[in-house]
This record gives sequence, C-alpha cells and structure tokens, in this order.
Amino acid sequence: MNVKTIIIIAGALLGCFTDNAAYAHHLWVVKTDDYYMVARGVLAERMDPYNPNCVKEFVAVGLDGIALPSTKIQRIDDAQRVRFRVAQDVSLVGVSADWGYRVNTTRGKKLLRRQEAEQAGFRVVDAFFSTQCAKVFLKESPWNTKPIGMKLELVPLQDPQTMSVGSELSMQAFFNGKPLAGIIVLAKEGKEISTDENGTGRIKIKKEGPHLLMMKHKAPVKGDPEKDFHLFTTFLLFEVRK
Repeated sequence: MNVKTIIIIAGALLGCFTDNAAYAHHLWVVKTDDYYMVARGVLAERMDPYNPNCVKEFVAVGLDGIALPSTKIQRIDDAQRVRFRVAQDVSLVGVSADWGYRVNTTRGKKLLRRQEAEQAGFRVVDAFFSTQCAKVFLKESPWNTKPIGMKLELVPLQDPQTMSVGSELSMQAFFNGKPLAGIIVLAKEGKEISTDENGTGRIKIKKEGPHLLMMKHKAPVKGDPEKDFHLFTTFLLFEVRK
C-alpha cells in the first residue's frame, strides 16, 4: 500500500467520518519507497503537523509473523512529523500515539487540561486523555490474523489482504488483550457493527478497493482530577484487490 493507495482510501471514506466529532482527527501510516510516515490529520483533506514525542510506538511485522526488533527499525523525528525505515519487507505496520489531555465543554472540545479550561472560564462537561492506534495491512501473510499488542486493537480473523468481493470479514476487538463486547465498529459507508459477547463482529465485502474500520473505547479513570476517562481510538486499513 503506497501513498496513492492511502489517498484513495482517504477519498472514499472522508464523507463517512468528518461529521463525527469523535473522529475529527485520524492516525494512519503512509508508505513510500524509502520509509513509512506516521500521518495525522483529516483523511484526504490534510496532514497536520504534530509533536513527534506524541508517537510512542511503531510495530512492523515481517512476513514470518515476527515483529522486527528495534535494531531493524530506524526512527526519524522531523520537526513536526515522524518517519521510520525498516530493514526488510513487512506484512503490516502499527503505530500508537498519545495526543494528550482534552476537555469537552459547553462550548465544544478544547485541547486543555480540566484546570486550565476552568481557569479560562469554560464550563467543563468531562475531561479525558486521548490515545490513538492504527494498523495498516501491506502484504498477504498467514500472520495477519494475530494481535500485535496494541492497547485497543481490531484483529481480523481472516487475512484481509486475501478477501474477495462478496465474502465476509470477521474481526475481534480487544482492549488490554481481552475481548471487548458491545463496542461499535464503524465501517466505510457509515455501516456500524456491534461486537458480540466474544468481541467479534463481521462485515461483508461489497466491492474492490480500500476499506477502513475504526472504533473507540472509553476507559473510566478514578482518582485523577484531570481526567474522567481515557479515550482510545483505533483505525484498521486494508485493500481488497479481487
């Protein structure tokens, strides 16, 4: 999956997600000939600058199903973006980023801590910390159905790179390595899927081309005056070629 493919994904899905404030910013990975770039912004519309220190983890899984050690991953922190180089072909990449504290107020969401918002005169509805994860599938591999250890993760139960039009892709949602029941997974074209008691759900592949799945989970936080919950959002991207 290259830059052109990512742009196609973005264009196909922009209309589905820009109306939902919870998904105002997306996290994804752009593959070029030389490196992988961690991108943040609004798909198909813009890539925003960000603090490279927010990117906490990059996972690259080889065609043998083994995650590459840090010695085979070269991280490059640019002024407002992060890039990675890897030493071999990989079947998928994953990335996670901590974007920090936010508050929902009676005047909208603000990128502030609770105390800062209150001192600025905002009425705080709730306060939270935002973390995003993304997983992008690049090549076929029998190991694409295995978790890679993300905090909030969608794990396909069939290799999404081998899906064909008319088939169903089953997936399982995990939080902290445990199945997550009753969570909403948002698919392209606005379709919503609710996971069952085992954290599983299914979508039907209706056409060729790029597909994106996304979900969020609020983990309650107690005893911290700066946040009421930790908001995790995860994105999963793959392409159907037949």
